[in-house]
Amino acid sequence: MTADSGGGYIDGEVIFVDPLSPFRNQSDVVVVFPDGTTTFRRMQVTPEGVFLVALNSSWPSRVVRLCAHTKICGPVIGAYRGRR
Repeated sequence: MTADSGGGYIDGEVIFVDPLSPFRNQSDVVVVFPDGTTTFRRMQVTPEGVFLVALNSSWPSRVVRLCAHTKICGPVIGAYRGRR
């Protein structure tokens, strides 16, 4: 869940998703693919389509196209980092 270029999240952070909040280009979203796989990525809206981009640049299959039957659970509205 980490982002290489700032503005990201650190391992162990808890994210809060609001299913009622609107999402748009550059929103961090939680999605469920038709096969039931759940992921957390950044949405990119381009003239070529809507894509989901993993924040970790070393993640395999970093960019995937948002398919028609993918459910967007909602955008991330906050994150919490517990005390250690």
